[in-house]
Amino acid sequence: MKIIYFGTDVFYECFKFLVESEHEIISLYTYHNEDEYIREEKIAALATEKNIPIVYDKLTEAQALSLFAEKKCDLFFSAEYDSKIPTPNIENFRGINIHNSLLPEGKGYFPIEMRLYKGYDYGGVTIHKLTAQFDKGDILLQHKFDITLAENDRDIYKKCHSSAAMMTAKLMNDFEHHWHNAQKQNSVGSYWAKPSLNELTITNDLTVQEAKHIYRSFGRLCFAKVEGILYKVEAIAEVDDNCCKESFIMNLRDGQVKVLVQE
Repeated sequence: MKIIYFGTDVFYECFKFLVESEHEIISLYTYHNEDEYIREEKIAALATEKNIPIVYDKLTEAQALSLFAEKKCDLFFSAEYDSKIPTPNIENFRGINIHNSLLPEGKGYFPIEMRLYKGYDYGGVTIHKLTAQFDKGDILLQHKFDITLAENDRDIYKKCHSSAAMMTAKLMNDFEHHWHNAQKQNSVGSYWAKPSLNELTITNDLTVQEAKHIYRSFGRLCFAKVEGILYKVEAIAEVDDNCCKESFIMNLRDGQVKVLVQE
């Protein structure tokens, strides 16, 4: 198959599998945002090594239509991409997306973080058909896993990465079967909106447990509010004798925590 891949390092192993398979990767569409911890360095390096063109511009509706109308592309493969991908209304269009939740539950841009914030003890990954409506396409494959209280957002990203790599191999080894046997999403499900600044912020009126829960859920998306000033959080820990200058001791309702912030 001739594939255009849309994604970042989040699902690097999926891209690597496709590159090393019999399929042809026409181009890699990716993005770079200095303010995010999602990066594209690894995936871009592999594309460069394999002479796969890297595109940072967005694909237009006209370009997408032309690719399938002229049979220059067989599949759009989306895996953690930041923009809406055109889905031309043409019979031979095929596109799939990897979503870090068990659709129809957990639609939205932060399914891992919001799942932890809401206190779920399980998670999963869905590969579904790419449609004009976000996260609503027919389901090709799903994989469910447990979440323990000791795991944080980065741990769940790793689990999703591993699950997605396994699912990609399964899908691409028998693509036609999975495509033609995809299942409709059988309920409205749930949409988890982008977390608010309030949800992302550790403040003095929280308990230690609440502060740790916010950091466990959102990691490097978190802020700490100290004397009215917001700081990006790098880490949060119990108070000890090694408090460096980049850290704050925050007095919470029932105790203290050390918060390491960006300079």
